[in-house]
Amino acid sequence: MNKEELKQKMEKVAEILGYQFLIKEEFAYFVCSLKKDNCEIMITQHDYPPSDKEKIIVSSSYPKSEFCRYYLKPEDIIQIKISEKKSPEQIANDIKRRFLPPYLIKLEKITKEIEKLDNYYKEKFNALNKIANRFGWKVVNGQIDFDYKNHREIDKIEEYDDKKVRISFVIEPEMAIKFLEILFKTKTAPMDCNINLQP
Repeated sequence: MNKEELKQKMEKVAEILGYQFLIKEEFAYFVCSLKKDNCEIMITQHDYPPSDKEKIIVSSSYPKSEFCRYYLKPEDIIQIKISEKKSPEQIANDIKRRFLPPYLIKLEKITKEIEKLDNYYKEKFNALNKIANRFGWKVVNGQIDFDYKNHREIDKIEEYDDKKVRISFVIEPEMAIKFLEILFKTKTAPMDCNINLQP
């Protein structure tokens, strides 16, 4: 079955399932997706291996994290193969019966995990933004992009966790002593302090 014929068939499958049909033109082989809300089903057609000829592969797809890569486990990949010779009604029924039940369970679980991860990173970057906004700096790739020429004593300001930031200074011992005395005297927040002597 050529790409145009398969496209027409998958459009009917999408209509039966009540999903939006999206063709992926950037691939040399046939790739489309059926999308509804945060659910996206990937459908591909391959000629290799020979056992997959004249079959479509229905695969799981999951939302992406806004801040980092979410690593899927092998058991998170839901995939079935269906003969492309089947009618749109038969293909839709196979997807509903064989694919959607395990996929929707995984989708709900992984979506919650990604939302939890993104909320954690939002809080981490909020901590950085408080400092950046105070001094007119910007946060770039988990670090504060400051004016290095005018602040050579600062080595790095980066995210640490959702309540703390990590700041590295390159300063004279006398200034370090004064800084630490003020820091330990105020004790405005719990902190971790590492001092490294570098040549």
